[in-house]
Amino acid sequence: MHYWSLYFFAKFALFLNESIRFSWQLNLLLAIFVSIRFRERKWRITQNAIAAPLALALLYSESNLPPIGRAFAAAKDLAGFSPTYLFELIGRFISVTDILIVLAMLVVYRLLSSRVRFTSFAFGVIMLVPLINHFTKQQDDRAHYLATKANEAVANRKDPASLLDNFYTEERARAPIKFPAVSTEKLPFDVVLLHVCSLSWDDLAFVGEGNPAILKRFDVIFRNFNSAASYSGPAALRLLRSTCGQVPHATLYGADPDDCSLFHNFTTAGYDVRGILNHDGVFGHFAGDIQSYSGLPSPLEEGKWGDIAMRSFDGRPIYGDLSVLSKWWQDNRLNASASAKPTALYYNTITLHDGNIVAGTPGSSLQTYKPRLDKLLADFDRFISQLEAAGKPVVVILIPEHGAALRGDKIQISGMREIPNPKVTMVPVAVKVIGMKANEEGAPPIFVDRPTSYSAVFTLLADIMNRDVSNLDQMQLSDLARALPTTRFVAENEKIIVMQNDRDYFMRSPEGTWINYAN
Repeated sequence: MHYWSLYFFAKFALFLNESIRFSWQLNLLLAIFVSIRFRERKWRITQNAIAAPLALALLYSESNLPPIGRAFAAAKDLAGFSPTYLFELIGRFISVTDILIVLAMLVVYRLLSSRVRFTSFAFGVIMLVPLINHFTKQQDDRAHYLATKANEAVANRKDPASLLDNFYTEERARAPIKFPAVSTEKLPFDVVLLHVCSLSWDDLAFVGEGNPAILKRFDVIFRNFNSAASYSGPAALRLLRSTCGQVPHATLYGADPDDCSLFHNFTTAGYDVRGILNHDGVFGHFAGDIQSYSGLPSPLEEGKWGDIAMRSFDGRPIYGDLSVLSKWWQDNRLNASASAKPTALYYNTITLHDGNIVAGTPGSSLQTYKPRLDKLLADFDRFISQLEAAGKPVVVILIPEHGAALRGDKIQISGMREIPNPKVTMVPVAVKVIGMKANEEGAPPIFVDRPTSYSAVFTLLADIMNRDVSNLDQMQLSDLARALPTTRFVAENEKIIVMQNDRDYFMRSPEGTWINYAN
């Protein structure tokens, strides 16, 4: 087996650290294969040529990396990454400490290989895995039994799969949210949706911005909002198909019922609809998927009229948020005639996306996140001031797609979002009504702390549409906020689902197995 022993020792250590799963049967078969001795050199080379890709594929399948299909699909995109960003990503997977540990293992192996049968130890650690799994399961079962006895409510708790089925049944039963026609509104207003990539509550806390000052300018803040996705494409589709209940991930990429299309509902209500990006939308087929599946009636526009603020990891331009939004407002809304329809704007920004390069700002994209965040929030702050100065009624909704996963954990490295855990999908959502009667300076925001998602935000918007915003005051808005629907925490990607049950989180693995997930 020779150096193959180190492969199994390293995987066993990762398994004990709960960084990977360990399929002991497949590892045992691989160990048997690589331990077969061939006298002729050509057969030894053939043996290793077969074993090496199998070993890599096995390790990949046992990890929490994205499904291999997604990895192959992204290969073309990876080819466009700048060398600096690729090196940064590799550095997140493999640290200097990891390299030193591997070198130390090689040295120890070289010194002791003539005295110690490492092959026997390799087989030994493989056979330890089912024993560890057995005793770990017994401990988990015992802990669950004690918890069940201690809490009668837990005793009646259903298994995660049943709870997930019940969740989708409840969500399908939600009545679609309908916006009233503009003609019935006493004072029609514009709606500006600021859809921000890579911003969660945990990211804010990680960079020391747990309570950013800009939020104090909003009227309603959702502090327990689940975006339900950790990648941009699915997150955008969940937002743009949000006037019905939450649907499974696969359903997002199918026919879009008009009742569930946010912007179809805007159009039906009498709004003009615009979609603007501060990027070209090419990466990950973002713009194409939105155009195909969201029901957005007009093509998305690249905000080329804005100043280039930075470059993405593949060198494409990213435009400054204030320059894009301000010029759109000046050219399209500020001087609009009194008879013009109100506008619903979808604005998507990737200013905080991983890998962005800011000219003159040294450091990795993780190190530049805080300066980019400060600039983004300052731009939004100035834009809101422009809206207020114009004196026109506008509802501004700040709603991030997902977090940047800056903190990482023992399962996911910093920046990886394959597992849609609460640190990634719990995002700061806020609503501001400009032109409302009681926009008193310094009035405290209304906080919504119940578990919510898109249904709550757009129920609130529909309720505001049914009011005369010029007579809407803080007390009325508070009453509306108290009546908003709740949504239990379920977040998912293509292969993985994370769900909350009481205070615990459970994850369904790509193989369909439910496990406790320590967030």
